[in-house]
Amino acid sequence: MAAFLPARAFTMLSPAERQKVAERYTIALAAAVFAILLRWCLEPLLGHVAFYATVYMAVAFCALICGSGPAVLTGLMGFSGIFYWFVDPRHSVAVGRSQTHAVIGFFLVCAVLIWLGEANRRKQLRLNSAVVALTAETNERKRAEARLQCAHDELERRSGRAYGCPVSRIS
Repeated sequence: MAAFLPARAFTMLSPAERQKVAERYTIALAAAVFAILLRWCLEPLLGHVAFYATVYMAVAFCALICGSGPAVLTGLMGFSGIFYWFVDPRHSVAVGRSQTHAVIGFFLVCAVLIWLGEANRRKQLRLNSAVVALTAETNERKRAEARLQCAHDELERRSGRAYGCPVSRIS
């Protein structure tokens, strides 16, 4: 399957480094907006069920790629947009008794998604750094082998001249 996907697809799905704060939070905001727009597109299909499904996907994505801070931002922004535009009474931020359970459930599910995503993200970052270290070690070993081969060839060339033998006859 890896042969069918371009290499860029894998780098897009790898965790963003902690140093890239602006990039991680920009991705988080974009994911929240995308989740709200996707819910708007799915409104005719979903109706009054699964209000927060698109936000759950965005939170899980951000937890895996961006980390827990940006995932929390995605959850809060996504919740605010979905709650305001799709939950009755629409265009209101009033929380009725019937919505209390849904709100609590939303934040519990998001907390679990963020916790699991951050744990996976940290493991992936450790794995990525191990791969980089192994690649660097392999490259250094290849350079050392090439230098050793050059030194060996030079020694053979010198020893062939010292004995008066042509270099091609040395085995």
